[in-house]
Amino acid sequence: MKKVLIPNFASIVAFASLLFVIACGDDNGTSPDSSETSYKVSSSSKQKSNSSVQRTSVKTISELGVCEKSNISEQLYVSGKSDYYTCSYVNGEYTWMSMEKSSSSTKPSSSSSAEFEYLTKSKTMKFTLKYYRQTVCSLEGKGKKNCNYADGNPNVSFTIDFIQPGGSKTTFSTKESINKKWFEYDDLGEWEGELSFTTEVPALTSTIKVCPKVVDVDALLDDDVSSGYCYSKSNVGQLPNKKVVQQSDDEAEKYNLKWEWYLY
Repeated sequence: MKKVLIPNFASIVAFASLLFVIACGDDNGTSPDSSETSYKVSSSSKQKSNSSVQRTSVKTISELGVCEKSNISEQLYVSGKSDYYTCSYVNGEYTWMSMEKSSSSTKPSSSSSAEFEYLTKSKTMKFTLKYYRQTVCSLEGKGKKNCNYADGNPNVSFTIDFIQPGGSKTTFSTKESINKKWFEYDDLGEWEGELSFTTEVPALTSTIKVCPKVVDVDALLDDDVSSGYCYSKSNVGQLPNKKVVQQSDDEAEKYNLKWEWYLY
């Protein structure tokens, strides 16, 4: 008679425990894969964020991001609005300005407050010296017996700063870019006419500062009789093309000097 082997209860429990451990081990084996997948998603998200620097379009205005000095003039297409938006400096604040709104702001309107304070593109300046007159008896400091109001040898020059909202600037000088003797006469008491030049005004210029210099030329030592003052015009982005800006060296004590300029 054959004997039937029946496993005891302890063996059954041990076998079941082994199966449970193996099953748990398989579950835990998927844990590293889950962590790696999570990391890849995070990495992909980071790459997407970094690639936004080169982005050219977004779906909504809320996706434009921050507009600040570092990305001034950045332009993005907002598909939800079917319009281009530019990071701009408007009314003392950095803001995203739509092309449609920008175009309408350049139209004459007494209630418009959305005009650009700076130039959205480069322009040309036409600068014209209009008038010079010696206003003291003797520019060279001689006594009244030599009073003829025409004893000076005036050399007039200009330095012009094109200043951006952030403070950076580009400088133009008539002495360096035109001629050191652009305006220089002997024994001149008064002059009236039009002596002009043109120069490029860079994009993003918000303020134009004109600094005149008048020197009485002498064979041995030139005498700088300048007032030392500069004259600024801000919000030049709001100037219509060929709108004449007239200026004069009002602080000068020994001469009158007048000039004008416009952009186009």
